Amino acid sequence: MNKALSVITGLAAVCILTLSFGLSDVAAAEKKIKLRMAVSWQDKDDRVDLIRDFIKTVNSRTNGNVDITMFAGGAIASDKDMKSAIPKGMVDLGQCNLGMWLSIVPEISILTSLGFFDDPDHCWRVIDGELGRILEKTLEEKGNSKVIAWLDSGAPDAVVGRKGLIQSVDDLKGLKMRVPSRQFGIALETLGGSPVLMSSSELYLSTQKGVIDGIFSTSVNAATGLKLQEVAECWTRIMLLPGVNFGILMNLDKWNKMPADVQTVLLDAGKEMENWMRQNITQKTENAWAQLAKRTENKVYIVPKEDALKWNEKIFPDQLAELKKLLPADQADHMVDLVQQARPH
Repeated sequence: MNKALSVITGLAAVCILTLSFGLSDVAAAEKKIKLRMAVSWQDKDDRVDLIRDFIKTVNSRTNGNVDITMFAGGAIASDKDMKSAIPKGMVDLGQCNLGMWLSIVPEISILTSLGFFDDPDHCWRVIDGELGRILEKTLEEKGNSKVIAWLDSGAPDAVVGRKGLIQSVDDLKGLKMRVPSRQFGIALETLGGSPVLMSSSELYLSTQKGVIDGIFSTSVNAATGLKLQEVAECWTRIMLLPGVNFGILMNLDKWNKMPADVQTVLLDAGKEMENWMRQNITQKTENAWAQLAKRTENKVYIVPKEDALKWNEKIFPDQLAELKKLLPADQADHMVDLVQQARPH
């Protein structure tokens, strides 16, 4: 009897221990945060490696408790879809082309308008100041999105022609070209071209099949990452929009549910990615142009600085007028003043 009781007692202890460990595993699983991240850049794009590093950093610093699954190449949301997918929580966070968000957050147009910034450093000074905080708050209020990082993936400095080298404004007349935002569309119309708003994931096939005559404009890093040099012969180098044109945004409702320590990890990892781009993107851009120039299949033309100023002089008045259509006059004027104040004195 005592022996039987001992066996029963031992079995009960084993069951209790098993149940305890099982409950611990369940509790650990419940604490684990799983996030889905949409990325429009293609999986083989070098910039996606930075996002992979961001994901690994977040996972490591949370001891594996934050698991971010990345879907690259527009697999679950293209850059055109992000402005709906992120605010509605269809995805948790994503790498966004800010120019696609103007319909819900028109204030972003100050970053995507041509002719306002002298160079990337000027734009970053604006982001680091009062205007950056205004835009972050506005994205939360109107876009239900939290800024995890601002990204400069290489300023749009390439006008790409499928056939025919673009050397002057006159060469754009009548061409049907992809644009990344409404502001670029307005600029192209000002210069005589016909804009087509199109996701970056569609560019290779659209260029290859002649659906578009080229791209106005893109960063050489983005374009060569998409292998557009294989389907577009002619490349013109001209800086039309220096600065920040992408961001990592997170659904605000999801963000607000994150523990404070996890929020800190996300922001720190985002800032590290942001800083890497700020410090290294210029050299990366120069390397990409150098590699492109070596290809016998492609032609490269660099617009002289004095001619580039003429392009911008033609473009700027319509850009300013559009900004004042999108925003109340006093708000537009305040933003332009903040951009002006960020110029070196």
